[in-house]
Amino acid sequence: MLPTLNKQALTIILPVTDDERMLKITKYLERNLGQSLTLNDISKKFHMSERSMSRMFQSTLNISFLQYLKTMRMVTAIEMILKTKKTMSEISYAVGYETLGAFSNTFYVFTKSRPSDLRRRPPF
Repeated sequence: MLPTLNKQALTIILPVTDDERMLKITKYLERNLGQSLTLNDISKKFHMSERSMSRMFQSTLNISFLQYLKTMRMVTAIEMILKTKKTMSEISYAVGYETLGAFSNTFYVFTKSRPSDLRRRPPF
């Protein structure tokens, strides 16, 4: 369960599927989250066109490839913030952001809070 921030529940949901091909793709994304992951690269890796890959994400997960990747990165970052003592820079790089600023801005869009605010929150 993710914590409450700014007196509102944190509603970040990573869609799931039973589709075996999509499971292989999402597991690959999860294992390589810290790498540069583009639709083009992932499509080539799984021998699909970008258009087919995009359609597959939409049809099986009801979300775009990019939105899925960003959501996966944010969920992983939140878990790391709450469960580790890693610095925000270490976490941002671990989830695939090249700069702390880009990570912090994306985090803010998802949570309406900065990553450091989550770390400073009082324990449950």
